[in-house]
Amino acid sequence: MERNKKAILIAMVLGDGYLRNDKRSGSVSLKICHSSKQREYVEYKAELLHSLLGGKYPKINEYTCILHDKQFKQLRFERAHKYFKVLHNWMYPDKYKYLRYLTPTALAIWYMDDGSIVANNRYADGSVSSARTNIHTCCQSRDRADIICKYFQDTWDIKFTPFNEKGTYSIRCFHKEGEKFHKLIRPHIIPSMQYKQRFYYDTSS
Repeated sequence: MERNKKAILIAMVLGDGYLRNDKRSGSVSLKICHSSKQREYVEYKAELLHSLLGGKYPKINEYTCILHDKQFKQLRFERAHKYFKVLHNWMYPDKYKYLRYLTPTALAIWYMDDGSIVANNRYADGSVSSARTNIHTCCQSRDRADIICKYFQDTWDIKFTPFNEKGTYSIRCFHKEGEKFHKLIRPHIIPSMQYKQRFYYDTSS
């Protein structure tokens, strides 16, 4: 498979996607699930998968979920493909081993899935002097987070550092390093997700 296609599929698994291995049929499918508020993003992913893999267009379904006595709606779709079996064998249990395949488009998908941006210093008029960019990797060990930080440093010359997040480890970078990261992924961020770059670019979100 072409590198760019492979990179995008890897990014979807790194983020909110999940490869489901059906042992009965032997097939592996990619499951995508997001809040119903992110419909544009779900449709973007469905269209992207269809363009990469062809075949039948993924059907997006809406579900009502209950968590801690609260109801919320989710959009989901699932797509099976023979290549997902290869990807499953590669990425589980060590999904960070294949970071080297990622492209700027793939990094943008990963960030749209798992990223957030926070103001460090906010003035009375609402302006911000600096921001912190997070990728919520939720690694079970500091070593795993260190691997991701080393990847960003060695491949893109962007310094991320690990931080403890409710017993797991995620990564973050501060304003100057974040500027390099956001410049790299900006061309690949879809309109409804531009709010995740709001302290670097003037967005309407």
